Amino acid sequence: MNYSEAIRNRLDKEARYRRLLFPRAYIFTDAEIEDTEQYPFYEDWNEYRFGNYKLLVHAPAKAYSSQSGEICAVLIGHAYNPYNGQIYEHEIVQELAEAYRCGEVAFYDKLDQLTGVFVVLVVSNHEIIAVQDCGGQKMLYFGKINDSVVVSSCPQLVDDIFKLTPNPA
Repeated sequence: MNYSEAIRNRLDKEARYRRLLFPRAYIFTDAEIEDTEQYPFYEDWNEYRFGNYKLLVHAPAKAYSSQSGEICAVLIGHAYNPYNGQIYEHEIVQELAEAYRCGEVAFYDKLDQLTGVFVVLVVSNHEIIAVQDCGGQKMLYFGKINDSVVVSSCPQLVDDIFKLTPNPA
């Protein structure tokens, strides 16, 4: 029995510990994730859809999104703009989406004003930009698995969902 199987067996029996698994984690992907009622999700995740992409965020973590034309911006976590005093993430992510419409330079200028613990994703014309907070406090791992885009805060979560096997090399 491996580590994930042992954890799963324990959580299947003791529901009170389920909320402690992957606290404040997220996964963003275009792959189908079929059963969010079982391990590792146990119905304790919020689900968002952005075109072909799905974002799952563990409660109580928050995600905010804004659409500006064909551009969708998503902010996961908490951000603050000390330059203009903006404290509301739903307004911050809207400003990021509008800035991206003006170009990447405008987007990164706006992003550089932010502090907090967050990840920002921008989806535009099948291109994805994923950026973490300036201190790297909110983890950000990304890659492709079986031609599916995967962005997540937890490599173990990705392993549990996609049932990856280690490369022996």
